[in-house]
Amino acid sequence: MRTPYLASAIVNSILQLIYNDFSAFEVHLIGLRRLVEMRGGVDQLGWNGFIKNSIVGYVSIATRSVGSLASTANCSKVDSHISKQTGTV
Repeated sequence: MRTPYLASAIVNSILQLIYNDFSAFEVHLIGLRRLVEMRGGVDQLGWNGFIKNSIVGYVSIATRSVGSLASTANCSKVDSHISKQTGTV
């Protein structure tokens, strides 16, 4: 698994956030998580931890953003699903 695939999943999910397409965002976020799992977890991503820190930071910020946007837009289904995915309540 090559690093450009991870970057592609991140860029695509960012675009979905920009266009408020929460279901497409979720698809790309799930794909990103699967790619990371295929690489052996975030600790195995290389670049002296840069990729790990980038992905963990992005996922944290993005899921919080979507959670607040979903609540604002009255999209509780998206908000609750993201909570289940991230383990937050």
